[in-house]
Amino acid sequence: MNGSRSTLPLLLVAAAALLSWWLYQQVQQDRPRNDGSQRHDPDAFIDDVDLSNLDASGQLTSRLWAKRMQHYPDDDSTTLDKPRLEMYRPAEPPWNLHAQQGWISSGGDEVLLEGDVKIRRDGKAGIHPVDIETGKLLIFPERDYAETDVAITYRSTGLEVHSIGMRAYLEKGQVELLNQVRAVHQPQGKP
Repeated sequence: MNGSRSTLPLLLVAAAALLSWWLYQQVQQDRPRNDGSQRHDPDAFIDDVDLSNLDASGQLTSRLWAKRMQHYPDDDSTTLDKPRLEMYRPAEPPWNLHAQQGWISSGGDEVLLEGDVKIRRDGKAGIHPVDIETGKLLIFPERDYAETDVAITYRSTGLEVHSIGMRAYLEKGQVELLNQVRAVHQPQGKP
């Protein structure tokens, strides 16, 4: 009888410990993880970036400069401070893009430029120069395509156009203006 009295408190303590462990596990399953994996913090950065991209044949397709580039491991994205991008096309002048901020998706399929975005392509025989200003621009480099849904100003020889939204087919040199388009055309005078 004396042995069963000494095991009873041990059984009660063991049952209380088991119940405490079970309750702790129930509470922990509902809490978000706090190991840092859910945070959006950079794991690497580079200052004064100069990157060149080549196609399969070794031809330069684009070049990117930035004051600072930061990589984020949680979504494999990259941010850019003061990015400048040149996109090269055979037989025509390159497209030059500048912005205050930039973002590159995982894999580089999308590039978002924001803040005082300026786009320029110089002219040459048969190709008019182009200047575009906007607040943001989403670029799909592999498709040679860019778009925005905010206000833009488009300038070319003797033409100034204001619009809300744009689609740009960079390889073809075509720009589609979407809404509230207003244009001023000033024909070139004969000397």
